This record gives sequence, C-alpha cells and structure tokens, in this order.
Amino acid sequence: MPGSQTPSAPPPSTPGFDKLRLLVARERELTALRHEYERYQRWMEGAQRAVAVISTLESAEGAFEHLLRVLVGESSYEHAAVVQGERVVCYGAELDDEGREALLDAAAEARRVGEALVVEQPPRGGEGAFCWALAGPVAGPAEEGGIAFLLVVGRSPRTAGFYAAPWDAEVRFFRHLLFLLAHAHAALRYRIALLAERNGLQRQVEEATARLRAALAEAQEAKGIAEAANQAKTGFLALATHELRTPLNAIIAYGELLQDEAEASGQLAFVPDLQKIRAAGKQLLALINDVLDVSKIEAGKMELYLEEFSLRALVEEVLGALRPLLRQNGNALEVDLPPGELTLYADLVKLRQALVNLLSNAAKFTANGSVRLSVELGGGRVSIAVRDSGIGMEPEQMARLFQPFIQVDARAARRRGGTGLGLAISREFCRMMGGDIDVESDPGRGSTFTIRLPLRAAPGGG
Repeated sequence: MPGSQTPSAPPPSTPGFDKLRLLVARERELTALRHEYERYQRWMEGAQRAVAVISTLESAEGAFEHLLRVLVGESSYEHAAVVQGERVVCYGAELDDEGREALLDAAAEARRVGEALVVEQPPRGGEGAFCWALAGPVAGPAEEGGIAFLLVVGRSPRTAGFYAAPWDAEVRFFRHLLFLLAHAHAALRYRIALLAERNGLQRQVEEATARLRAALAEAQEAKGIAEAANQAKTGFLALATHELRTPLNAIIAYGELLQDEAEASGQLAFVPDLQKIRAAGKQLLALINDVLDVSKIEAGKMELYLEEFSLRALVEEVLGALRPLLRQNGNALEVDLPPGELTLYADLVKLRQALVNLLSNAAKFTANGSVRLSVELGGGRVSIAVRDSGIGMEPEQMARLFQPFIQVDARAARRRGGTGLGLAISREFCRMMGGDIDVESDPGRGSTFTIRLPLRAAPGGG
C-alpha cells in the first residue's frame, strides 16, 4: 500500500548474530556487577572507617549517629536509621509518619527473625516514603538500650534485570556490616569500661596521695614538736641531774666521813644509820645517772670511749664487787671462763655497767638458787651469758623487757628495788658497740641474758 510502512523484519537469526548478542548481554552483566562491586567496596571501606572511629570513642553517645552519617555520606543509600524500641534515629532525608511506622514494622520483623532481612513496600509518592529497607539486629551499649536495629533505606525502586545486584548479595554485605558494627560496639564497651576503671584508679591514687601528703605533713610537724620537746627534756634532765648530783655527792662524802669518825671514836651505835644514809645516797645517785644516760641516748649524744682491756680482769672485778649481793639471797655463784687471756677493744665503763646490771638483776630475782656467768668465743665475737634459776618471765613480760621506765613485775620491783632503766640502757650500750643483748626465759625456771659483742668494736656500732 502506497504510503504505508512495511513492518521491519526481525533481525536474521544466524548462529553468528546470536553469539554476538549473547556476548553483548554478558558484557552488560559483567559491567553491572563490576559497578556494583565497586559501590559495595566503597561502602564497606566507609563502614570500616566508621567502625574504627566508633571503637576509639570515649563515650557510647553518638556512636550510631556517626555510623549513619558514614553510611549515607559514602554509599549509594539515600537514608539510614537506627530503631531502639519506639525510638527512631534517622540520618538523611526525613521520613513521614507512614515511613517511620514501616521502619518500626521492619525492626519488629528483624527482631522476630533474628537476622538481617529485606523489607519492600509498594512505590508511593511523597518525600517521606521509602520503597525498600535492609533491617538487622545489632548489640548496642547498655546505656543506649541494649539491642538496636539498623536499617538502610532506599527511596527509589530497585532497577529490574541484570543491571541491579541480587538481594542476596545486598543482604550478605549488610550482614557483614552488622558483624563489624557488633565488634565495634564490643570494643567500645570494653574501652569505656577500661577508661572508667582507669579514671577510678587514678582518682583513688590521687586521693591516697593527697591523704599521704597530709599524713606526712602532720607527721613532720609532730616530729618537729617531739624533737623540740625531747631537746627541752634532755636539757632539763642534764641541768637537773647536775644540780642533784652535787649535793648528793656531798651527802655521800659527809656520810663516809662521819662513819669513819664514829668508828674511830668508838661510837658504833651511829654506824648502821650512817651506812644506810650512805647506801641511800649511792642508790639515788645511780638512779640520777641512769636518767641522764637515757636522756643522752635519746638525744644521740652518748659517746663511746673505746680501749683495749682484759675481759677476765673486768669479770673478776665485777664479781668481786657483787659477791655480797649474790650471796645475800643464798645463791651459789658459778663462773665459766675460757682459758688464757682475752682482750677486748670496747668501752670498758659501759660494758662494766651492763654486766653489773645483769648480775644484779639475777641476784635480786633469785633466792636460794644459782647464778652462772659464762663466756664463749667464736666468729670474731664474744658471748657473755648470765643465767639464773629465779622466777623467770612470761612471754608478754619479755615483750616489755627493754622499754625504759617499764617494770615487768611492779610488785617484785617494789620489793627488790629498781627503776626499769638498767636493761634498756645496757642494751643501748651494747648496740652502740655493734652488739646486742638476747634473753631467754621460762616462768618458774629462770632466765638467761646474753651480751654479744665483736672482739673489736667500731665507733658508731659498725
């Protein structure tokens, strides 16, 4: 027919043409897949960067929002949201009420299924509508409500055919995102817990440091006050003992003079009273000397006067002076000295005072028993032991034994005399010479006090 167009015939179907058409179709599919892969690669790189940032935050606040911004800003998705309960946090174009309800329904379905899923809606107009969403659960921090649901939203229909990636690939990538996000939040929770613990420990350290500084300041102040008081006490004791010793020495001297005159003139009735006056004066003088020694030791002003002397001669001198006291209570004296001469380099006066104190105590606290003095050598040191068979001591009494002005048995001390200074002074003297005094005791069976000294004492107790 004139003017009419004859329909074009279909392209010839030849084996070569069919093969070319198949190659073109496959090329288009490969191109689409390559574009899809590049898109998802960019998206996953952005998601990983978001996860890295989330895991370094110091607070869980805003973690989801940061992820949403990355998803929308660096991917082809037009919208993203997080649903927690009835709360919807969106980023991108706002959804209308119907769109929000659809998101809540999608989150509820994801909660029911327990994994990522695709939610599609029929296309409808309006700025707040969406056509499809990927929804899946992710564990959020407890302060954000625990389980949350992440949704990425498309507001345009998916293109049909081989130009669009299949939904199973989309869901697979989305699941990977949920996995990364869950680990990011776990790292975030762990980091926040560590930061809280570190801050708590830091506060505790700061508080403890402040308390320690305050305590040190108080201790320093108390130390200064104590040192000032000790210096004042030492000065007073030195002055007082000096003022007391002068008249006491005069009393003792006049007592001795009167005793000699009474004995010479045959007025023997006065001799016992004069002897008592003389003994009381000497006892009081010894007490004053002990108090002065204690004050010097506490003030660090006690000095050593080291010299070589014979220990055997010293022991014989002390025993000769104390034999009347030792025999007064019916005690037997036993002495065990090593053969030959024994020379010490120490403070003769202080060692004599320590020996007199130990032997006097043994004699006073032992009745009808024995007092034994023994000397042993070994390892460049000498041990001088005073053993008695007296009343002995309980462990709690031994704990207070070397404290100044402390009597382990006040009733016994009142009967036998003593001030509680002798043992404390004797131990300090021995320590100044590089030694010490040890004690062993058994209640009812006696005590053993042992002086241990180096053969050659060094200044300062070294």
